[in-house]
Amino acid sequence: MSAGLGVAVLPQLAIESVRPRGARTVTLEPAVRREIVALSLPDLARVPAVAATLDRLERAAREK
Repeated sequence: MSAGLGVAVLPQLAIESVRPRGARTVTLEPAVRREIVALSLPDLARVPAVAATLDRLERAAREK
């Protein structure tokens, strides 16, 4: 990418978290859709990082 060359297809969540400076995004038409399933044991849902990840996935699903 830093050499001015590169193409990648990334989900919106990945683009939001890491976007190299100078990188340009283009929305694909038709949009690429996929099903994401998150499973967790009840005890793990109390771990802050796991809870935050599950929360962000849930919010992203509602946005679409």
